[in-house]
Amino acid sequence: MIKKRFCESPIGVQDILGDVLSTLGVSRKIEHHFVFQVWEELLPQKYKKYCDPIFFRYGKLIIKVKSASVFDELNNFYKHKIIEVLNNELKNSTSNQTLIVKKIEFKLN
Repeated sequence: MIKKRFCESPIGVQDILGDVLSTLGVSRKIEHHFVFQVWEELLPQKYKKYCDPIFFRYGKLIIKVKSASVFDELNNFYKHKIIEVLNNELKNSTSNQTLIVKKIEFKLN
């Protein structure tokens, strides 16, 4: 009796590892790390003490803002520019080309 392989072609270790990590939810933590790191690098110094990234999932980034004036400024004037700059930097700094910020939500604390 000849045994049949489940998969005809070989599968790379990185694909298997990616599937396992995704199943365990670890890949989301890695996405958080990349997005939060890029956010911290790109954020101008004058906003750093007022803004903290708290959540990223399905392309939605949530930022906690500690000042009403900074909240208004970022939410009303810079939201779309921030998304554009974040996505450009994510595309250049990570090998994951599907990692993209679709929406930023600022929450006033």
